[in-house]
Amino acid sequence: MEELFGVSWIDARGLAEYEGGPCEATSADFTIQGNGVCLTRNDVLEADGHWQFREHARLCLHPLALWLAWNFYRLSYEPIPETRSRSLPLEWALAHDMANVGDGYIWPPLTIYSDGARSVFRPGITEVESLDPVRYTSTVPLVLPVTDLQEAILRFLRLCQSRLSEQGISDAPFQQVYAELQEELQDDRARLWRKTEAMLGFDPDGAPQGFQDVFPALMDYLGEENVSELAANGERTFVSATDFKSWMHAQGIARQPQALGLDPVDLKVNSPAWMTAMESAQSLRRHLGIQGQVTDRRLAEICGVKPEAILHDGLPGSLDQLTVYSADEKRLVLGAGRRPESRRFALARLLGEELLEKKDKQFSLITRSKTYRQKFQRAFAAEFLCPREEVQNRLDCDSADEEVIADIAESFRVSTYVVEHALENGSRIKDPLDISAA
Repeated sequence: MEELFGVSWIDARGLAEYEGGPCEATSADFTIQGNGVCLTRNDVLEADGHWQFREHARLCLHPLALWLAWNFYRLSYEPIPETRSRSLPLEWALAHDMANVGDGYIWPPLTIYSDGARSVFRPGITEVESLDPVRYTSTVPLVLPVTDLQEAILRFLRLCQSRLSEQGISDAPFQQVYAELQEELQDDRARLWRKTEAMLGFDPDGAPQGFQDVFPALMDYLGEENVSELAANGERTFVSATDFKSWMHAQGIARQPQALGLDPVDLKVNSPAWMTAMESAQSLRRHLGIQGQVTDRRLAEICGVKPEAILHDGLPGSLDQLTVYSADEKRLVLGAGRRPESRRFALARLLGEELLEKKDKQFSLITRSKTYRQKFQRAFAAEFLCPREEVQNRLDCDSADEEVIADIAESFRVSTYVVEHALENGSRIKDPLDISAA
C-alpha cells in the first residue's frame, strides 16, 4: 500500500542551534501522495538561479506533526462551511489549511477537510505567480475515506514520535499534544466529545462549557450519529436534551409513516453521496409508480402526514432550520421555513434519510450542514421531486431562460435552484468530495 505521508529523514546536524532540537531531529524529504497524485510536487529555485523540479519537499516535520495532532478531529470530521462565495473564516482556515503550519517553512497550499465519511486534500490554485523560492505545482485533489486519512495521520505521528525519541527528545510540544491524543483515542466518551467539539467548529477544549454539559444527555437521547449531525449544523441548534424534547412536543405534528418497501441503502463512501442518492430516488419513484410531479397530497401520503403540513408555518426560534422526526413518539418537527416548496423538499429529504442503513434509527435529522448524510438527503430529494431526465427531456438546456426554468419549477413544485441544478448536469459541482471517487 502506498504511504500517504512519505518521509526520508536527513542529517541536519547543526540546525538545532538555530531552529531547536525537534526541528533538527525531524528534518526530512517529505511527500504527500496517493492514487497516482503527488501533492508535494514543486519547483525550487537553486543558487544558480535555475528552477529544479522535485516531488518531495525538504522540511522540518515537527511543526506539521504538532498541527496534525492538534487538529486531528477537525481534519477528520469538520465539514467545509457554507460561505455564499465569501472567503472561508480565518479560524476555520487555521485548522484546515496546511499553509498555516508556518514555523518559517513553505508548506504545500493544501486545504484538508471532510464530510464525515470522505476527506479531501484540495490544492490551492492562485492566478498570481508566487515569488517564493519554492512553488508547489499540483492542482489535482486527492479524495480518500476518512478512516484512511486518520490511519495515515496516526502512522505519521508515530513515526515522528519514534524519531524524536531516538534523538533523545522527550518534551517537544508535539509530544505533549500527541500523548493527550493517544489517551483520548483510548477513551470512547472522550473521543466522541472531541469529535462533536470539532464538528461544532472548535479546537480541543475550545467549546463553551455549556456544550460539554449538555453532551452526555444528548448522546443518550439522540445517539452518536445524530449528535454528530446536530453538531455539524452549528451552535444554535446544539441545545440540551430537555430543550430538544420540549421543542418536539410543542412544535411537532403527528406522523404515521408507511413502509417504503425498499431495502436499506448502505452509503458507499468510495463514491460521492449524490450518485447513490439519485439511484435510490429513481428506485423509489419506480416502486411507487410516480411519473411527473409528486403532488402535495401524494407526498404527504407517502410521508405519513396531513397535506396541511406542507402549508404550515415553520418553527420559530433557534430550531427554524432543523427538521426532526422521532420514531418513538411519531412526532415530526418540520422546520423548513414558510414556503411550500421548501417544506416539500424537507419531506422528500426525510424519505431519503429513512432509506439509509444507520445505527440510531429512533431519530431522523435534516440540517443545513455539508455532511455526507445531509448531501445524500439533498440529492435524493432533488431527484425524487424533480427527476433530472424528465427535466432535460422537456427542453434544450441551451435555450433554458429564467421564465422557462420558473415554469418547470412550478410544474414540479420545487425551487428554481433545483431545476437549474438538474439542467447543469453537475457542472455546478465544485467540491472534489462531490466529484471524485475515493
